[in-house]
Amino acid sequence: MDSYYREKVSFDAKLLDLSGREVLVDCNLRLPAIWGEKVEINIGIPHSEMPINVFENPCQLSSLQDAPNYRVEMGEVCYRKITTGLHQARKFGLSPIILTHVAHLKIVDQCPNGESKFYICITPNDYLSDNTSLDSSQMLEELTSFHCSTLGEIKLQRYWVKSRVSSSNDYALKSGYWLEVSADMHKYEANQILQMISPILDILSIIFRQRVSVVGWQSLQSGVRTRYWIYPIEPSETHYAGLEPKKYVASINDLSEVVNKAIHTHKLLQGRGRQWLFFLSYGLSPAIQLQDAERFMSLFRTLEKISSESYEPKAPTDANKVAAEMLQDLADSMEEMGLDTSSRMKGFAKMLTNGDSPLADKIINFLNAHSVSFKDLWDIEGKKKGLIGIRNKLAHGGAHYINHQSLAVATFHLSVLAERVACTLLEIPWKESHRREMRDEWLDPSYVQVLQNEVLKVKNVYEEKHGTAK
Repeated sequence: MDSYYREKVSFDAKLLDLSGREVLVDCNLRLPAIWGEKVEINIGIPHSEMPINVFENPCQLSSLQDAPNYRVEMGEVCYRKITTGLHQARKFGLSPIILTHVAHLKIVDQCPNGESKFYICITPNDYLSDNTSLDSSQMLEELTSFHCSTLGEIKLQRYWVKSRVSSSNDYALKSGYWLEVSADMHKYEANQILQMISPILDILSIIFRQRVSVVGWQSLQSGVRTRYWIYPIEPSETHYAGLEPKKYVASINDLSEVVNKAIHTHKLLQGRGRQWLFFLSYGLSPAIQLQDAERFMSLFRTLEKISSESYEPKAPTDANKVAAEMLQDLADSMEEMGLDTSSRMKGFAKMLTNGDSPLADKIINFLNAHSVSFKDLWDIEGKKKGLIGIRNKLAHGGAHYINHQSLAVATFHLSVLAERVACTLLEIPWKESHRREMRDEWLDPSYVQVLQNEVLKVKNVYEEKHGTAK
């Protein structure tokens, strides 16, 4: 039962496709009570417009109203089904367009409030739900605030929607979250503000262990209100990426101090460091749910990228030069014999010539240089049983060649390592958070040792079924 008040919007519009064809349509919207919920969009083609030519996806939609301070726009409108003609003419009927995707919905109208505010509406998350009390006496409450050198104070707020349940004296509540920015819209465009706020969302995602995504925004400027929904019929929904029971990097009481420190540190980083944190944030808190193998590869690629880009090649020694020549000669002879290992030999020879190091050494050097502890976690090298061995097996064989429980625990250890790297780069204290997690079974050294021994002991179900197992 939906007992919440939901604004309804009805208007005439023009639908325009890629080739320039257009048709007049009737459009009805039912806006959600909370940002991040689905917008109901119903578009119909009047029968009086029939027949029409086939439209090419994607299309653009805009309202026909002439009011200067009122308009509705939709971008990248894609349909699954559209009626182009009728067997029986009905002058006053409508044929619905079945939509599959809408990139954005924008509504501009008048607002009696003359203040200048900008609200960035974000996805709901477990961190704020778990760490804040339910208080229906305030329909808008400030949870905490951050400071941005460009945008000034940014307030993290929770808002409530309250409605009486039908045939009852009870009330139902829904809540959503947004970031309030007192930004001058004459100075910054909406896209500029979103770009400035993006690093803060990456930082929050790391702390929350859940992706904080933008689902829309709302601006108030000189009596004009602009509302913008991102993917209105299929809004983003994110999930906690850690283990149960849920734990977080910082408490709600320390959130403002921790985030402000991280914002300052992020600003001081060079372009490469900011890029590392971007990939770390999305690897640790993906926008979509990933299987263990997918998450492992995402995190490992980021760790490999960081360690490789931060590595400074050394001048090759005389011994390395001699070894490189010997390997090159051996590779050439293997190539003449038609052996596939010749390319690997050439790779080793090139590594010695360029003063390069194995990936394991690069990762360990980076971790040591930044004082990131890792010896309490799954081995990085460890022959074929370490993180690098698992990565190689996933890349060349797939997840079905790895023990599923070993992969799950190794992925968790890799996420802990990546989180330590991210927190170190941002100067976020992480030791206390991870010390509490040491009680978890998945971090128990004896249990991890058992899984490391079992990581590659997987039965080949196909070979057993078809009698080809060796």
